[in-house]
Amino acid sequence: MKRGTLWVAAGLLSCAEPGPAFTPEPRDASVDASAQDRVAPDLPRPDSQGPVGDRPTDTSDPCALCGPGEVCQARRCLADCRFEAARPCGEGTVCDFLAGRCTAPGMACLLTGTYTNCGRGEFPYRCGPGSRCEAERCVVTEACRRVVCDATNACRGADCMIPGGGVRSVTLEAPPESMAGMSAGVRVRARVEAEALCGLTATFELRGDDALYVSAGNDQAIWRIPLGGAPSRYVMDSSPVSGLAADRTGTLYYARVEEGTIHRVRVTGGTATSERWVGPLPGSGNLARITFGPDGDLYAVRGLGVYRVARDLTVTSVATVESLAGFTTGLVFDRDGALLVAGFWPWVYRIPAGATAIARYVDATPMVPFGTVNPWNEGMALGPDGLVYVGIFPSSSDAGVLYRIEADRAPRRLVGLTDITRGVSGTRFAGIHGLAFGAEGSLYFVNQNTDGDTRRPDGQVLVRRPDGSIALVGSGLNFDWPLGFDGDIVVGQVTLGSVSVPVREGGVAEATLDAPTRPGTYQVRVLVTDPRGGAISSDQGPVVVR
Repeated sequence: MKRGTLWVAAGLLSCAEPGPAFTPEPRDASVDASAQDRVAPDLPRPDSQGPVGDRPTDTSDPCALCGPGEVCQARRCLADCRFEAARPCGEGTVCDFLAGRCTAPGMACLLTGTYTNCGRGEFPYRCGPGSRCEAERCVVTEACRRVVCDATNACRGADCMIPGGGVRSVTLEAPPESMAGMSAGVRVRARVEAEALCGLTATFELRGDDALYVSAGNDQAIWRIPLGGAPSRYVMDSSPVSGLAADRTGTLYYARVEEGTIHRVRVTGGTATSERWVGPLPGSGNLARITFGPDGDLYAVRGLGVYRVARDLTVTSVATVESLAGFTTGLVFDRDGALLVAGFWPWVYRIPAGATAIARYVDATPMVPFGTVNPWNEGMALGPDGLVYVGIFPSSSDAGVLYRIEADRAPRRLVGLTDITRGVSGTRFAGIHGLAFGAEGSLYFVNQNTDGDTRRPDGQVLVRRPDGSIALVGSGLNFDWPLGFDGDIVVGQVTLGSVSVPVREGGVAEATLDAPTRPGTYQVRVLVTDPRGGAISSDQGPVVVR
């Protein structure tokens, strides 16, 4: 049974399946030359931690040869005392959680690295460092002030009086190709930069595309489009909807465009319903779009204002766009953590990370033919190449395009009506709304496909494959005209496996996951929770399964 939650990050949303009960991942000598693993009794045993006399002498069982601070995994003795099944360290030494070696107490990182299941439900919590299980929930230990849990229900203490933390960045290394169906066939590795590594844990997830979710204003609904299936209404509302995003825990959010409120979607027994979450936001005008930032807070544009909604529902003003913009129409974070805001025409604005000053960034004027009526910079998405993609929706609706902001800030046109009709015959107009990327690099986008306020369900959901070809994914949606703030899209995913491992010396975390049985391109995501404040840093990238 799948867990009915949704996820978005960098334009992606998922329905996460529960991960397995946590078991620490042993290091493999084939990928880590420093791993001190041995196959007994075939290989000679070098000297290990602890006195020789502490080792068992029974050689009939390879695992019996494991000495203090070692654990037996797949008939190998691994010199890593952090594992739950490891033999205790020798007298006068303790396990260093960071290095995995037995060492003197004053030199060691003393946290435990073992996650334990907590509860008897279908998706129990897993209590990690700085937390313990109590009444089927993870509660803090004496050294910490609160507990934070990531999207896999792996919990740990936060605001802890321990030396680890101060996470600056998490970078996922490109995973090598894997063979379909291979056990432990997907090898993943990430590097963590932090002030101190003691106690840090990384969670890896393997995910695959499953469905698309699209907002449609005239339908007053959010649609679900299974990849390869027909669209169906997922959430109904009594007012035109706009904006579509999901937080890091998987909950889906959308906006009522005219009312200025933000609503949250709950999934119970497979049925999705919405509830008012916050708002109306300050200011006046239409609430065009929402997105979640790297800090986990929600950001929104209404009228000329840019706002932040914190997790405690506190609303603050981030910046105000110049009045020449008319109103705001799009929102996305770039790879540097800066917030890009699309004005009505022709400018895209940029707010650097941690700043409140907003500046003109890209002039999109060259993207549409002269004489185009009322073009808008609309939905935006961060691509796997680290560049931002933007859709244009004009009132002369055959002149809409999809363009990319190059590294030198120049806009480059990628898709127009001619390109669409080459792949999807019968398309009459091009008015681009929302954009989102799939795991394999395909770009999904929404086309209004009408020439006015026709109220006809002519809207399309299209895909641009990595080879440049364009195909139809779904049709029959009725997008709003002339507001055009709807048509946001996110890519639904299922989580196929997850594992949590300690961050080692040098800031390295690595693990293996079972490869999917079906060949294709999947996504790997890594999350690291900072125990000093509970902030979650993440990175993601594709992995090819042959």
